[in-house]
Amino acid sequence: MLEQAGLRRDGAMVLALMAQPRFLGFWFNPVSFWLVLRGPDLLAVIAEVNNTFGQRHSYLCHHDGFTPIRPEDRLSTEKLFHVSPFQDVAGGYEFRFTVTDDKIAVLIRQTNGEEGLVATLHATLRPLRQPGLLAAALRRPGGALRIVALIYWHALRLRLKGAAYRRLPAPPSKEISR
Repeated sequence: MLEQAGLRRDGAMVLALMAQPRFLGFWFNPVSFWLVLRGPDLLAVIAEVNNTFGQRHSYLCHHDGFTPIRPEDRLSTEKLFHVSPFQDVAGGYEFRFTVTDDKIAVLIRQTNGEEGLVATLHATLRPLRQPGLLAAALRRPGGALRIVALIYWHALRLRLKGAAYRRLPAPPSKEISR
């Protein structure tokens, strides 16, 4: 995907993944971030979005010429993928990324006219080792199962409040958009 967008691979590039690990064999990530780094510079991010209907779509975030993405940069794209049956597939996303030697932070702002929401994620970067995985599992009990349970709990609460339910549309024809 990155090569098709014009990013040439070289030995100095590192690909990092920010995602929820499997828990007791169960996996679900509402959004995973594939980060392309060259030294301290963030060149591109693939935001891989999954919905609870088993569909997936990715958004490629980068500047023209793959110049470094700075914390103050706002990368925008049109919303093309059905994430929630309580929201239209309309509006857009604005992404902001901050990457340091030991931390990463992501801000996603979804807007549709006057409506929208803001989601933030942050993590401390660590090597993937068994003790770290165990500590993460203890910090976030239930992992992916917990995330799915919270999504369905929130959906039930919205439905009971009378929120309109939208049928599942076909996914975008392209696997990735910019």
